[in-house]
Amino acid sequence: MFFDRLELIEGRFRFIFFKIIYRKKINYKKIPRLLKKYYIYLYNDSKIIFGQNIIARKNFTIRVLEKAKLTIGDNVFFNENVSIQCKGNINIENGVEIGPNVLIIDHDHNYKEDYKTFIVEDINIGENVWIGANTIILKGVNIGKNAVIAAGSIVKNDIPENTLFFNKKQEYYKEINKKIKED
Repeated sequence: MFFDRLELIEGRFRFIFFKIIYRKKINYKKIPRLLKKYYIYLYNDSKIIFGQNIIARKNFTIRVLEKAKLTIGDNVFFNENVSIQCKGNINIENGVEIGPNVLIIDHDHNYKEDYKTFIVEDINIGENVWIGANTIILKGVNIGKNAVIAAGSIVKNDIPENTLFFNKKQEYYKEINKKIKED
């Protein structure tokens, strides 16, 4: 308990440090409760807007690239090892709960023409969405409010509101033929 409080205090000092470095690129209603092991990278003309009552556990990473904008609403929770990679616009609305090891990324390399260029499409995550552990949310996705994304999902298409989404996985078994040597 004591060490949790210590990490929270250290996290707030780091946030103030980031605010001093990035000045107008970071806006917030209330300083987020971020534990000490988090990273914020902002590039030219990029911006982050934090709502209030945001909580993030360890190893939370935000990377907002050139001219991109990340908006996080009120009462949003990020579990451990969440990574947000933003090259366009990502909007996370109020009341979203995000499980551990989640990746949200709004761009891909354009491997068909020039792998150094990117294909960028906005992501919008609606109010009160619950995103399970080990989920990947890809570019161009809109997740409707009150949706639940099951653990281990890869989200590459829009999800309607009030929907449970999961990837149907098939299990494959193949017998291994081994010859046993007899002594």
